[in-house]
Amino acid sequence: MQGAPRLVGGGVLIVSLAALSACGSNDAVDLNAARTRAAQDVAHGSCSSALAELTTVLNNDPQDVSSLRTRGKCYLTLGNYTASLNDLSKLFSLDKSVPAGLELASAQWTAGQVSAARQTLRDTARGAASPVDAVNIADRQLEYGDPAGARSSLQAVQEPERDFHWYVDMGRTDGMLSAPEAFEQDFAKARTLVAHGALGYVLSALGDVEHSVGRYGEAVKAFREALSVGTSIDALHVRRTMADSEDRLGDLTAAAADFQIALQLPDDAADHAVIQIAYARTLLRLGRLSDARTIASSVVAQSNISAETAAQARTIVDAASSPHGGAQLPPLPPPTPVSGAPTQRPRVRRRPRRHRTRAGVSR
Repeated sequence: MQGAPRLVGGGVLIVSLAALSACGSNDAVDLNAARTRAAQDVAHGSCSSALAELTTVLNNDPQDVSSLRTRGKCYLTLGNYTASLNDLSKLFSLDKSVPAGLELASAQWTAGQVSAARQTLRDTARGAASPVDAVNIADRQLEYGDPAGARSSLQAVQEPERDFHWYVDMGRTDGMLSAPEAFEQDFAKARTLVAHGALGYVLSALGDVEHSVGRYGEAVKAFREALSVGTSIDALHVRRTMADSEDRLGDLTAAAADFQIALQLPDDAADHAVIQIAYARTLLRLGRLSDARTIASSVVAQSNISAETAAQARTIVDAASSPHGGAQLPPLPPPTPVSGAPTQRPRVRRRPRRHRTRAGVSR
């Protein structure tokens, strides 16, 4: 009978094309199941388990951009930078979107490939389709120490589309390029555009720029105003940077008070130890040797601090035990650049949520 299976040569079943098609359908179901299992593994924080499932998917579908993205990020989490860069580079070759470019740049930066990360961001900027994309790329370029790239990205935004975020980033850019008059104008314009709820963010960013260029009095003024507004700020960052500015101005009593307040705010252990060191140093210069020694000694006793932090704490302990006190301390290091240190992955600054509808911007 036509179309029925038939046995040949010892009972081997000749499978019809329809059956082969069904097998292909099962393979597709298996790949979808692998994707689902991988997503579950990642959701539960098990990147190592997800890798096997993602590799199964990519062996069968090498251009699955979602699996490439997830596997690349998993490799990055696990510290396998070479594999991560392979996946995320391929992803960016297939998907020239801004998120793909930012993910590749982030991996390159984490792997210590500073120049490559900056170049990827410049390449990504050429495909930015909206003002929001351009400003987000500029944010990252500033964090990665590329003010010229940030300026180029920002200047692609047309005048009517420039909101307060744009002027803040241009102000940060001008600050990095040591152009005080320009960044003053940028932040003045930002203040005319921003709604009150986000004013603290603008003032905090202005304080950062003033601090980074050594205008400590102006930095303190901006930070105090940001604290008085009280919204859209990272209170710990503002308080500790204001205290550092006061210390550099020689207003040690105000600096000690602000460092003490900063130590009462939520933070992580590494941040806490760094602030303790700064506070102890200020106390030492105030002549409060016993208090300085107690705080620095508590830092030395911590097990989760860096060798550099421990060495700074021991220096303060030794100085506090000396009759010369703070006179033997080395000078304060230069202020941190507004972009964050280019030798390590910088902390992303908190900023108010940006909406494509330009919510929060006064017209």
